[in-house]
Order: sequence, then structure tokens, then C-alpha cells
Amino acid sequence: MELKNDRHTSVMNDRKHVELQGVKNVISFDTEEVLLDTTLGGLLIKGAQLNINQLDLEKGLVEIDGKINAMIYSDKSPSDSSAKNLISRLFR
Repeated sequence: MELKNDRHTSVMNDRKHVELQGVKNVISFDTEEVLLDTTLGGLLIKGAQLNINQLDLEKGLVEIDGKINAMIYSDKSPSDSSAKNLISRLFR
């Protein structure tokens, strides 16, 4: 399956598994937060026992398992340091 570079989709199942397309980079991750740079800006996923099961940045695919409590989008790329600081202050 060939993906368009600007396409972003997310599919969540039972708040335990999310599949994402259009991911450009993983900025940071741990068991409680995953910060991604997507084609539509930053995406912060908050939860518990988060685990990245599949990562293919060439295709822009990421799969995450765990308890997903929130998915928060930002218009700015999280690789921009001011956007990263803003996101971290808002969602502590």
C-alpha cells in the first residue's frame, strides 16, 4: 500500500491500540507519553503502559498499545523547541 506524504489518519481500538499514518518523526516517548511529529503538526498521546509496537518512518506508520487516555494535536511541529516547551507546559 502506497501512502500519500500529506495524509494523516488515526484508528483507535478500545482505547488500547492506535494505528497512525502520516507520522514524520517520534520526538520522545516513555510509558506515559508519546510525542510525534505528523503531517498535520504535533500529536501528544498520553496514557499508561504505552508501548510502540511498530515504527516505520519511511511509510509514516506507527502502532501504539497501552491504556490511551488522550490524543492531543498541536498545529505546530513539536520539533520546533518553542512548540515542544508549550506542549510540555500545557499537559504536565
